[in-house]
Amino acid sequence: SNTVTITNQERTYNMVMLDCFGQRLKLARLANGFTQPDVAKILGLTLRAYQRYEANEREPSLENLAKLSKHFGVSSDYLLGISDEAPFDER
Repeated sequence: SNTVTITNQERTYNMVMLDCFGQRLKLARLANGFTQPDVAKILGLTLRAYQRYEANEREPSLENLAKLSKHFGVSSDYLLGISDEAPFDER
């Protein structure tokens, strides 16, 4: 599913996870000099499982999303397409 559910005290928001997740994940990985096998090892995943993240075929757990954000120095909002603020040049 590409839907992310966010709940606060007043409302529940169902947001569609944008197809940009995989692209932004790849950009963040490359900007930080990591290979796909490097990131798979950090997350404790097989290489193919990580590649599915970049191909938008699989969504990370909240724990892995937090790890990705931390290792790449980007916000989870950036990776999910909620924010466009990136600490590196996307070109």
